[in-house]
Amino acid sequence: MLFLNDFIINRDEENYLKIINEYEGTFKNEIKTINIINPHEYRISIVSGELKNHAVTHQIKDVVKYLSKNYEINFFNHTDTQDDLTKELKDYSTIWVDTHKKDNSELIEEIRNTKSKYLFSLSGFNKNNRTEIFKNRICKFQINWCGHLTTSGLKNMDFILGDNYCTPKKMQKYYIEKILNMPEIWTVLSEPPGIKKQDFLACEKNNYITFGCFNRFAKINSTVLDLWIDILNANKNSKLYLISNEFNDLIFKDKIVNIFKKGGIEEERLNFMGSFERLKLLNYYNKIDIVLDTFPYTGGTTTLEAIFMERPVLSVYGETFLTRCGLSINKNICMDDWVCKSFNEYREKAIEYSKNIDFLVKQKNKIKNNKPSSPLYNSKLFSFNLSKILKSLNS
Repeated sequence: MLFLNDFIINRDEENYLKIINEYEGTFKNEIKTINIINPHEYRISIVSGELKNHAVTHQIKDVVKYLSKNYEINFFNHTDTQDDLTKELKDYSTIWVDTHKKDNSELIEEIRNTKSKYLFSLSGFNKNNRTEIFKNRICKFQINWCGHLTTSGLKNMDFILGDNYCTPKKMQKYYIEKILNMPEIWTVLSEPPGIKKQDFLACEKNNYITFGCFNRFAKINSTVLDLWIDILNANKNSKLYLISNEFNDLIFKDKIVNIFKKGGIEEERLNFMGSFERLKLLNYYNKIDIVLDTFPYTGGTTTLEAIFMERPVLSVYGETFLTRCGLSINKNICMDDWVCKSFNEYREKAIEYSKNIDFLVKQKNKIKNNKPSSPLYNSKLFSFNLSKILKSLNS
């Protein structure tokens, strides 16, 4: 229920915190002492249920690689699914513990035995989260980062890692944690290998615009669907690509196609596909001209991937972290004209931009020229800045 709250437009933040408080009340205090004896200055523990081919791992992989040059990194992996990315993270780790068969008291004891000063939670209320362990004081500094872009609501979660766009200080009221803002952006994308980016947009060859969104379908609600139908109706030759696991279910796929058909969009203009191997998924951006972001749960990894593939992303933002990822990413690549304050602005810009191929070509080239100096894919810089922030906690 807490996780599904992330997908609600105009979520009641006070009620959300109330629910978390009630939920936390069901957690068990596994340890009695709160004293952390002589934690190691350069030792980090990370707990997550997503240390595999997952959005979180695509963000942290290269950051961990650089941090491991100066820190001991200890991973506590809550899932029994392992793959090549899991193996790569293991190569950067000092200690790796598979925890899915351990109870909470065993898990907490193993983390505390590392004498880590910093403990990062990367799961929030996602699957395999083990969030209940944070009822306890496990490490001196406990930090919520990148796996769940909202407050944990837990009293022992000390900090949330954000940035000045996603988590401006005026929004502290939404967080139990104290906000720690990175200098540029709350996360980065580890550059994917083996990607071929076209030097031209699909519309230059097709003479029609192709919109796309590769966010998980759970982020797409009726408000977003209505906006997209309006946009497609305003550009009669345009097409729409959606990629999400849910479209492997043909019955579900037909239901979504029928929503568009009722809105006046012919089925031949729609291309809805199920899950792909990641390299194939990224290469599909070569078929897209404009990426349409979702709301309120905006794209994180998917938006970083779209920009990496030099495709502009149109995003509308609100007040909370989840609604402002597209804002931060676009600001950090100097694509300010692609962020919107309202649904009307989102609709109008999508329609206006889709009718000007020369403008879109210039936008693609702008992204290409801005990427080398942007922090979006600079994991080395991110790890340096994160290290500075961690050291500042001791002062």
